[in-house]
Amino acid sequence: MNALLKKRKQQETRPAAWILPTFPDGARIPLPAPIRRVLGQVRRRHLMVRLAEGVTLPAIALPSLWLLQALMDWAFNLSWTVRFLFLLADAAILLGLLYKFVLIPFLRRLNQQTAALLIERSMPQFRTELISAVQLAEGGRGCIQSSLELVQRLLARVANKIGHLDVVRRVVTTSELKRRGKIFAGVVVVSAAAFGWFHPGSAILLSRILLSNQPLPTMTRV
Repeated sequence: MNALLKKRKQQETRPAAWILPTFPDGARIPLPAPIRRVLGQVRRRHLMVRLAEGVTLPAIALPSLWLLQALMDWAFNLSWTVRFLFLLADAAILLGLLYKFVLIPFLRRLNQQTAALLIERSMPQFRTELISAVQLAEGGRGCIQSSLELVQRLLARVANKIGHLDVVRRVVTTSELKRRGKIFAGVVVVSAAAFGWFHPGSAILLSRILLSNQPLPTMTRV
C-alpha cells in the first residue's frame, strides 16, 4: 500500500511534458520567372541527355554481341539450341540495359528541388540559396517561412543571380554522351566493314544468329 502511494506521489510531482509549438502551413509563393525557366530547362535537358546516353548502350551492345556470336558460330558451328540461348541472352541484356538506363531515369526524372540541388552541386556560388528559395516558395506543411518579406528578397536575389549565368550547359554536360557516340560510331564502322568484307558469308551468319538453319559458309556445297 505504501509503495502504491509513493508511486502515485512521484507521478503527481513529475513535470508535465513539454508541448511543442505549432506553426501554420507555409504559404505558396510563385517562383520568379528566371528561376522557374532555368529549373525547367535543366530538368528537360537532364532527362534528354540521360535518355540519349541510355539508348546508346543497347545500340553499342547489340552489334558487338552479334559480331562475337557470328565469329563463334563460324569457328564452332553452333547448334540451333545454343544459338537460341544466345538470342535469349541478347534480349535479356538489351531489356536490362533499357530498364536500368532508360526507364529508371525517365521514372526518376528531376523535380524542382532535385534540379536545384543538382545546380548547387555544380555551381557552388549558389551555396544553399537556390534550394532554400525553391522550398520556401513551395510552402506547405512544415515549411516555416518566418517573414514573407525576407522570402521575397531571397527569391529576388536568386532570380537576379541565376538570370546572368549559363546554368543549363554548365550543369548538364554532354561529354559522356559524346564519348558513347564515338564508341557507337566505331562499332558501326567495324561491323559494317566486317559485313561487307565477308559478304555473302556474313549474311548467312547473320541469318543463323536469327535462328536460320542455313549451313555455314565454309560448308556450303555447289
